[in-house]
Amino acid sequence: MAIVSKFFNTFFPYTCVLCGDHARKILCDSCFRKVKPYSGKRCVECSRPLPDENNVFCAQCLKGVAFEKGFSLFSYEEIKEIVYSFKYRNMPYIVHLLRFFSKEIRESGIFNDVSLLIPVPMHPKKIRKRGYNQASLIAHELSSIFHIPVAYDVLIKQKDTLPQVGLSYKQRLINLKGAFLIKNTERINKKTVILVDDVYTTGTTIDQCALLLQRNKTHPRFFTLSTTLLTH
Repeated sequence: MAIVSKFFNTFFPYTCVLCGDHARKILCDSCFRKVKPYSGKRCVECSRPLPDENNVFCAQCLKGVAFEKGFSLFSYEEIKEIVYSFKYRNMPYIVHLLRFFSKEIRESGIFNDVSLLIPVPMHPKKIRKRGYNQASLIAHELSSIFHIPVAYDVLIKQKDTLPQVGLSYKQRLINLKGAFLIKNTERINKKTVILVDDVYTTGTTIDQCALLLQRNKTHPRFFTLSTTLLTH
């Protein structure tokens, strides 16, 4: 049994995030084949899935947003178990999944002419509790793929807010009021930057961060691992 165990640990060092089987990478081959970037109709501004093929923009972007454009790799519904494990089950290595989809990310064009990556920050209290900021890990991984530097000291979370999950759009706006602060503005002046986060839901967090950057003469875009359908 010890020999068999050693064999699996050597050649299958991971446990598949989805099914729990031994795996050579983050997902076993069977589950990996099921994980695909969203390929349906998207909003041309934020890349959110559009249920109506006749639409060009989602309802949120029609109202006006502070970012220039955005791109989310996956539909949240397709990878929500992966996202949950990444955030709440102490599996930071899940971020390496991005390496297998660098071609799709590159072809989105979102990183063209970008000077800096800026992770959406967490409050220090929450980082101490979780052990890491998943947005920072994503930004670091993207930096290693596309050779774009990460600025960890530009966007700061100064207010420990309530979790956004379950809040309405208006409640999220109130919750985030005064939450973020811009520092070291000389690093971003007149530059095109990418805000990085894990999930794009109502877009409130990304848009509030983009608004701050925009006010400081910056051209903000965003990248997230996944995006949801707009439910309101």
